[in-house]
Amino acid sequence: MSLKLAVAADLHYQKTANWKHPERKGEYTYFFLHRFVKMLMITGWPDAVLIGGDLIDPAGACDHAAFGRLQEIAELLKKIPVPVLVLPGNHDPAPEMFYQVFPQPPDYLEIGNARILPFWADPERPGYNSERLPQELERFDRARRNFSGNLVAFQHVPVLPSGADCPYNYVNHDAVIRKMHETGCVLSVGAHCHRGVPQFSDGKCTYVTVPALCESPFRYAMVELGDDGTVRTEVESFRLPGGFEWFDCHTHTPFAYCSENMDIGIEADLMDQLNLTGAVITEHSGQLYYTNRDFWGHRWFDEGFDSPAVQPRMKLFRQYVTTADPRFRVSFEVDVSRAGEPVLEPEILKSLPFKIGATHYIDQGLSAEESGLQLLSLIEAHGKAGINVLAHPTRILAARGFDEEPWFDRIIAVLKQYNMAAEVNFHQNSANPEFTRRAIEAGLKLSFGTDSHNLANFGFLQPHIWLLRKIGYNGDFADILVKP
Repeated sequence: MSLKLAVAADLHYQKTANWKHPERKGEYTYFFLHRFVKMLMITGWPDAVLIGGDLIDPAGACDHAAFGRLQEIAELLKKIPVPVLVLPGNHDPAPEMFYQVFPQPPDYLEIGNARILPFWADPERPGYNSERLPQELERFDRARRNFSGNLVAFQHVPVLPSGADCPYNYVNHDAVIRKMHETGCVLSVGAHCHRGVPQFSDGKCTYVTVPALCESPFRYAMVELGDDGTVRTEVESFRLPGGFEWFDCHTHTPFAYCSENMDIGIEADLMDQLNLTGAVITEHSGQLYYTNRDFWGHRWFDEGFDSPAVQPRMKLFRQYVTTADPRFRVSFEVDVSRAGEPVLEPEILKSLPFKIGATHYIDQGLSAEESGLQLLSLIEAHGKAGINVLAHPTRILAARGFDEEPWFDRIIAVLKQYNMAAEVNFHQNSANPEFTRRAIEAGLKLSFGTDSHNLANFGFLQPHIWLLRKIGYNGDFADILVKP
């Protein structure tokens, strides 16, 4: 049985842009680490997660906030349900301080037919290199004792044979590699070299040097070690592939009551970093007319747009979006009342060339059948209002604990009747592969939307791409995706 590892390294996380090394986007790497964790959750957890050092970029000896950033990372990593090994790099605090925040790794971590040896005490040497001291080399012998499986070495600075295409190494790399060969260490995983080094083997050991998460195209690695010692590495990126115009068709602003940190200025820069052509601002229409309390009390669902409770937030919102980068399209996520009326001024609704709709509420206390029928009637109301895309088409049924599958074909039929696209959405829950497959089969267009309420999700379309490939779609995305 193979060992599957997810590896991320060299975050260089800091709160502001790095003026000395502008290629390091440390101000965004917490978002990228969030995406790393979410991507693993969506695609399936590996056997272990390795975080390979240089987690932060301290501003200097007096950077007391450095520990706060480490603690943010530690809290995020706690969401991972498989073993996590975290190493300090040369930019991180000394190990005795670093491991006040993170759990100190064991001598080795045994998983199935492999033992992973995390080396965190190797001293730094001139040129940003490292050295493995005799007592650390002895750990290979201890790990081999009474064990016939594979050994894996994991360290921040890569261990590489002489002549490898990398400016960093161990000053005693020959001795380290000799010991690895003697003890049957078949895989060595390192980081530190931001551009990474393609996987290669010397015939006895395979060497993987993972590129930096902080530098474009913001990469991490999935490494699979077979029982026979063979290694397969796939390097993944959070920058979207070239050759296509990618749009995030569902994003929110600070005007959303459920917004966490959305900022159209930061989003504009993220478009550049992520190769995102554009984004659609789709604020909850009901939240622009009702107070926080009345919205979550579903007064908009009961009373619609013609209500004495309506507030004047729409004017402020429209003033706010006038400052947006021209790559943003301004629209709304249109709510519909129980009576089937859009909660949006009719003249605004008519003026929008692209608009999405969503069902955020159905009546409580209904049976599964009654809930499904009410959802169908609300989707039809969206269609009659000229909505182009239905956001998270079946999510409300899942939220109520009902089986979505019996309603797939009927929902798809209504969408087709009104020429609405079905959104692929990973906010709160994952898009349903079977619904998406049937939608494509029925000839529906799809829309990619992150439904981002947090910058960590803005433009994060890799799960959407993965889902379509998973269900067997290998065609041109231009053939099935709507363009706002």
